[in-house]
Amino acid sequence: MILASCKRRVAFADYSRKSDLDQPGEVWIASLDGAELINLSNNSTADDGHPNWSPNGRKIAFESNRTGNYDIFVVNADGSGLVNVTPDSAGANHNPAWSPDGLRIAFTRNGELWVMNANGSGAAQISMQSVISEKLKWH
Repeated sequence: MILASCKRRVAFADYSRKSDLDQPGEVWIASLDGAELINLSNNSTADDGHPNWSPNGRKIAFESNRTGNYDIFVVNADGSGLVNVTPDSAGANHNPAWSPDGLRIAFTRNGELWVMNANGSGAAQISMQSVISEKLKWH
């Protein structure tokens, strides 16, 4: 289970709700008391993971292979407005991380570091060598 926190809620990728642990994961959010549980990815055949809250707590970016390739998706914290922000990319996109101002998202594509605007435009490769990271962080 991979956790990402917003002051009053937590986002996580959960593989334990599957009957077979080799099945893909789902991205969920929950209130800290566990009373409110929402399946954000809501796709039982896709492998969804690595959720990351936007700085204002209104959106979550995560990776998913629901298109047949790993892409970065952004969804509102209530589960509405799911958007693939890397639909035309050639490669596997992973580990989304919001910039502190919420305007950009860093991610890895085929193991290299990329940055794009939060809406998916303006994607640019930052590194020419392999980046090994489960969790990217802005500073």
